[in-house]
Amino acid sequence: MILVLIACTAFALGSTYWYFFIGSARADAEIQMRYLLGIMVFGWFTLISNMLDAYVRKVCWDDDEVTVGTLRGKKRVRRDTITAIDRDWLSYIVLVTRDGNRLRFSPFMSGIESLFEYLSTEDDSKP
Repeated sequence: MILVLIACTAFALGSTYWYFFIGSARADAEIQMRYLLGIMVFGWFTLISNMLDAYVRKVCWDDDEVTVGTLRGKKRVRRDTITAIDRDWLSYIVLVTRDGNRLRFSPFMSGIESLFEYLSTEDDSKP
């Protein structure tokens, strides 16, 4: 995860430096700088998104429940209400409950792989 953050930071800072201090001297410089602005904004949003996943969103669990802390508060799911544990097409881990609620976890969240393994082994050991 730290390598992803370093790469996103380098990309965002590099494109920002290029946009504000280097620029372009070609005849189509205005169009090039618009494209660079789009790339720069994409880089910064990617960096912010990855930082939120890595440091703001937290997942905790014990024998009874799984708790996800976000900027808007905490979501709790009782262990006995989880009916399925799966991965979606983006490799996000999805917990499905009896009432149809779905909790999606980024694969880059700290500790999420150990939660996935814990829940998978718990399901296999039940009669």
